[in-house]
Amino acid sequence: MGLYTCWLQHTGLSARTCYRMTREAGGGEEGARNLYEMPERDLQRIARDRTLEVLRKARNQEPEQIDEKIREEGISFTSFADGNFPARLKDIPNPPYGIFCRGSLPKDAPSCAIIGTRAASPYGIEMARMFAKGLSENGVQVVSGMARGIDGIAGREALRERGGSFAVLGSGVDVCYPREHEDLYRELCSKGGVLSEYPPGSMPDRGHFPARNRIIAGLSDIVLVVEAQEKSGTLITVDAALEQGKEIFSVPGRICDRNSYACNHLIRQGAVPATCLEDVLEYFFGLRDHQMDFADLLGCVDIEDLPGTRQSVRTETMRRAAMPLQGEAPDLDPADFSPLMSLALSRLDPVEGQGAEQLLQRINREERNPVSLKDLNRALTYLAIAGYAGELREGIYVRSC
Repeated sequence: MGLYTCWLQHTGLSARTCYRMTREAGGGEEGARNLYEMPERDLQRIARDRTLEVLRKARNQEPEQIDEKIREEGISFTSFADGNFPARLKDIPNPPYGIFCRGSLPKDAPSCAIIGTRAASPYGIEMARMFAKGLSENGVQVVSGMARGIDGIAGREALRERGGSFAVLGSGVDVCYPREHEDLYRELCSKGGVLSEYPPGSMPDRGHFPARNRIIAGLSDIVLVVEAQEKSGTLITVDAALEQGKEIFSVPGRICDRNSYACNHLIRQGAVPATCLEDVLEYFFGLRDHQMDFADLLGCVDIEDLPGTRQSVRTETMRRAAMPLQGEAPDLDPADFSPLMSLALSRLDPVEGQGAEQLLQRINREERNPVSLKDLNRALTYLAIAGYAGELREGIYVRSC
């Protein structure tokens, strides 16, 4: 850890200002030390107005005390001058001056940002889980912003696998935001990593989030958008990734869903359609034969029990999953439904829409074995993907056939 680069980062000055002043003072850790120790007249020569006042005040703090305090809090600091500074961040436009971290920094391994709306639909939840799980199973690191919705779901799912999960915050790494993700935050700190360019103690600020999004994109080889509305903050990350020359993948959605507007728009603009896990894995590994069983994903019988070769069944199942998104008639046989899918479909009305909680109450009142809301939402999502159920509006389902 660079004592003096860490001290300079604690001033709260922008990355551009820190880089410029360090360079003018000699460069690297030595330049930061010179800023701390140089006479007032020399400081006035390279710093003006607010920057000068910030540095004057900051020089009342001893770098050793700052270092000791953050170490006691389990926080590390890595500056651009350190050998372990993430290589992916060195060449992006406006790179961070340094990174604070609880846990570990991402490794030099395949990395994918999974981002999307805070108001995720059941479909978006399932897609975020599927991609995060499958990528992490295959050794791909998942990077997100730990926000509500898609980010948090993907980050949590990736923690269960070997690839690793990392979150970039718009606050200090000692500030959990949003508060309801405290369990996810603690798990990321112990099994993955929580990163920020903002000094410990920095509270979430609206202006911090667009800046942190460039780091999410910078730490990733590609960006995968799962769900996003027309005017979504997710698109700030997409813009940053495009500026950095990164590939964008987008999960297609139904044209009537607000949460799919930005995803479908990105595909029209040239993003790669992520119709299945293997679309993304192929980017990293150039392979088409991986361990995800898509028949299981759709609630079918075990894939080994289906006729034909394993690869042909996988291909057919992926085709079925994508068909409703492409406007074609579904051909998934109801005989292959899970028991809960069949039960849910039998209770749906073709005219009067029902929410999942309303349907859950009815099923649990009529059936001997209680059903969980999570499992019911999963079944309804699969029915909607297969085309047997439709949504009158978000979360309100009817039977389609």
